[in-house]
Amino acid sequence: MTKISRRDFIKGTLATTASLAAAGLLSGCSTQEPTATPTPDSSSTTPSAGSWRIPMAPVAQSEIAETVETTVLVIGSGHAGIAAVRQVAESGVDVILIENQDADIYQAMGNAAGCINSQYLLNKGVEAVDPVDFYNNWQINTNNGGQPDLVMKYAQHSGEACDWFITELASEEEMATTSTQYWPLNENNREHMLGQIGVHKFWSSSIDLYGDLKMTDIHKRNHAKIEESGHGQVIFNTKAQYLLQDESGKTTGCVAKNGDRYVCYKAKAVVLATGGFGSNDDMMQDLLADLIDEMQEGDQLSNMRMDRDGSGIAMGYWAGGKLEHTIATMDGRTPWIGGKPGLALSIGHPQGMWMNAKGKRFMNEYWGPIEFRNKPVLHMNRDRFYAVYDSQLPEHLKYVAPNHGTKDPTDAFLSNVQKAMDEAVQAGSAGVQVEDPTSFWYGAESLEELVSFIDADEKVKQNILTSIERYNALCKEGKDQDYGREPSLMFPIEQGPFFLQVIDHDSSIGNLMCTMGGLIVDGDQKVLGDQFNPVPGLFATGNCSGGRFGEDYFTPLFGASIGMCITLGRECGKSVVDYLNEEAI
Repeated sequence: MTKISRRDFIKGTLATTASLAAAGLLSGCSTQEPTATPTPDSSSTTPSAGSWRIPMAPVAQSEIAETVETTVLVIGSGHAGIAAVRQVAESGVDVILIENQDADIYQAMGNAAGCINSQYLLNKGVEAVDPVDFYNNWQINTNNGGQPDLVMKYAQHSGEACDWFITELASEEEMATTSTQYWPLNENNREHMLGQIGVHKFWSSSIDLYGDLKMTDIHKRNHAKIEESGHGQVIFNTKAQYLLQDESGKTTGCVAKNGDRYVCYKAKAVVLATGGFGSNDDMMQDLLADLIDEMQEGDQLSNMRMDRDGSGIAMGYWAGGKLEHTIATMDGRTPWIGGKPGLALSIGHPQGMWMNAKGKRFMNEYWGPIEFRNKPVLHMNRDRFYAVYDSQLPEHLKYVAPNHGTKDPTDAFLSNVQKAMDEAVQAGSAGVQVEDPTSFWYGAESLEELVSFIDADEKVKQNILTSIERYNALCKEGKDQDYGREPSLMFPIEQGPFFLQVIDHDSSIGNLMCTMGGLIVDGDQKVLGDQFNPVPGLFATGNCSGGRFGEDYFTPLFGASIGMCITLGRECGKSVVDYLNEEAI
């Protein structure tokens, strides 16, 4: 893969931007005809990584069909963009929201909003959470990589923001079909749901629209609230092309395309809320270089068709915004040992003991969220792994934290696990394939018989037995002297029959739902540029902005991404209004 110097791109982009500004082509919809700016070769099916950094050529004035003026322009109608627009409109400031999707096929992504201290949740019996405790836990998870003001705003205001965005726009009957926690509150008894594993804390606190009411419905109701305010307008089928700036670098609007028409939007402040770049191969190749370096044979850099094209990040970059060096993804850097997420029995259960291809234990299986638990696997050969359990696995599977990637220990799920275990014992040396084609299970009455079934040399088989013996000794001691596993979650492997999960050629790295970072913003969500000073008039919120998840996604509560987007989108709207008031002084 050809590497393009970041320094060279920055120099080229700044030079191009400067020349355009000098010609008056970024200051508004100029009457001058623009000179051509190099653009990526559209005929190439595989663009060189980084070609997205070259600014789009300005549209000729003769092609501008209409000029629209407003006070605030928000680009992108996701969770964050809608919240920002509604907050601005309800503050009495004129605002326009432009969205690429058509109104008749409009769809929101995701249905669960993680939040703490929502009045709706409190009324349902969900425990209140200390915002400072929540904030500190978040910063531990991100290695203090979260922008402090943004994280604290989420901790302090997520409950009220999600009530404002969701529950206040729904009837009691509709909300009765929602879950108030990670899993629907039903007859299942979850006596061993964990609130903490080691230093990591978890909260079962989210508004999950899993019934008839969906987030798409909530978005449309927010659109209606925006229009009803008398200060907001929502325009669909309109895609922003590039930002406008005056000679001083202040953002003054954008040029967008509505169908076959180019429209110039002039504004005193612009908010980028266009989502991530997971559907843009060029940007992924360029901006996820560390992830690409961690990929092995069989891995593929791809997305689950749930992400955007990164256009907002590109526009902000062309306007002088800085980019994070490491951009978080949802699942891309997470090795799902035994298969990809969503398969009932695919994930190597932390309740057992994990070993590498040599049959040696290599990590703390129960280390916090699955994203952190599997981190060591990023820098290991993934041709083979082993996981070993005993007959108590269904009972031990009840010990789970309400976070991304864990399975709800319902009676049905545990019954399926027991069925797979029984089938493995009956199959003997033939073993059984369980759900995922990379996951194969063996079952036997003794550990010695169990290891005799696997295709491995005698040294590996002996290592497995030795590793189990060592692990069991640590369990009896009550302290994991090797990898620091939580003492209360050290389940010895001593009651037969025994089970061995063999995972060959794990290829789960690089498959991501979305990216979750990009433009560097300050605590007011102003896009930062040269010398980390704000680009005047430019804001970014949601998944096109950084400073939220640190190195990668994690979940101290389910739906953290959407809950944070709603909260920070609303806070961004407040910051925009404050900015306008300061400008008027």
